[in-house]
Amino acid sequence: MSEREERLARVEGRLEEVSKRMDDLNHRIALLESRLAAMDSRIEAIDRRITLMDAKIDKSFRWTIGVMLCILMPLWFIIILMMLIK
Repeated sequence: MSEREERLARVEGRLEEVSKRMDDLNHRIALLESRLAAMDSRIEAIDRRITLMDAKIDKSFRWTIGVMLCILMPLWFIIILMMLIK
């Protein structure tokens, strides 16, 4: 084999090695992308749960404040009347 053919064979071998490495990297990238997609869907599910819990907390807070006001308003009215009577 001539020197030129040897160089060509080495270059072809290196190209095959680089091609295998690129295929391996592409496979790893695909795995990472699938993991990221799974994490993204989990994060979206958590975000939906947080939104629902926030809405429930807001509703219960409004209900609690409303009940407290309904209970306290007559008491304040009685206290003010007692202060005026003195």
